[in-house]
Amino acid sequence: MHITVVSSALDPWTVPGRPDWCGRAGHLRQTVALLTEAGVRSETVVPGRDSSAPSDSDGAVHRVRVDAAGDPAATVEEMTRRLRALWRGGRPDLVHAHHWTAALAARRAAGSDRMPLLLNVFAGERESAGDRASVQRAVAREADRVLVTGSSDRSALVADGVDPSRLDIRPVSVDVEAFRPDGPSLRRAERPRMVTIDGVGPDSGAGHAITVLAGVPEAELLVAGGRPAEERDPDRERLFAVARRCGVADRVRFVGPVDRGAVPRLLRSADVVVCAAPEWSAGTGALEAMACGRAVVATAAGPQADLVVDEVSGLLVAPRDDRALLQALRDTLEHRCRREAFGIAGRNRATAVYDRAAAGTALLASHRSVVGEPEHAAAG
Repeated sequence: MHITVVSSALDPWTVPGRPDWCGRAGHLRQTVALLTEAGVRSETVVPGRDSSAPSDSDGAVHRVRVDAAGDPAATVEEMTRRLRALWRGGRPDLVHAHHWTAALAARRAAGSDRMPLLLNVFAGERESAGDRASVQRAVAREADRVLVTGSSDRSALVADGVDPSRLDIRPVSVDVEAFRPDGPSLRRAERPRMVTIDGVGPDSGAGHAITVLAGVPEAELLVAGGRPAEERDPDRERLFAVARRCGVADRVRFVGPVDRGAVPRLLRSADVVVCAAPEWSAGTGALEAMACGRAVVATAAGPQADLVVDEVSGLLVAPRDDRALLQALRDTLEHRCRREAFGIAGRNRATAVYDRAAAGTALLASHRSVVGEPEHAAAG
């Protein structure tokens, strides 16, 4: 099977700390990696200026100079031009598009020859009204198959008129060997430690974690993400102002961008991992914490609500409800046995449901269903 992965809005090789980092970019990177690991022949077309392929990419990477936040029509036009040029040497069996503008560009580049299309949709990117929303809904309804990361996103698309039989839930996954309870951990003092690894942007929930820290006077909070310490970071400055205003600046540590290989060490040092996204989260941070056997307190924000089983592998609270978030953190920190039970259940859930190997098999099954390949067919 030959697949072209197209994104008009996300660079899968961005890293925490860069302005374009978000959970959706991390999910796209995971998608590309899973296809590579499955032996699928693929190339990736994404925004950017650097034409060189990242060191961890086995397939061809094509950068397109588009303004993801600019005029969608201009984005579609430029992506269409690049795809037409790419496909002069031979067309793929399938296009896997992230974002409706990428799907529209692929349809236009294919011309009168209809090309099988699989579309990833994140509810956090759905337009609510106007012409863009109408086009977005139409693209989703016409795709051969639509992938979402959680049940709430699935419900939203069914409400938009997408045929439920063409919808697959393909959540984030985790490498349960890299993220595991045993292994090295960051050094720490005796005081309780909370950790958040979802970044420092407005959508990360770090501000909510800092705000409620005032109600847990004995605890410290480590905030991962953002730019390196030597670089100016407006989001970090905003959060530090929140910490000063709440009187907790001496108990908040901004650790900056954390290399992926070091994330398990950070998570293992936590008593509780806080995932307080105010609107939508793919749940990567919560899942990695669960795989490391750590208790999770999370908001029921999009797919994250599917990952964490309330009162079993952690606690779920309503987004933006700081009072509920504070109470959940207090309850978890005050009861060691409860934390340990959450950690054991979370680890079991991560290995049983969200293991990376199983995720690759499920993702490939969605692709094969679009092109009509039997599930036992060899990739190639």
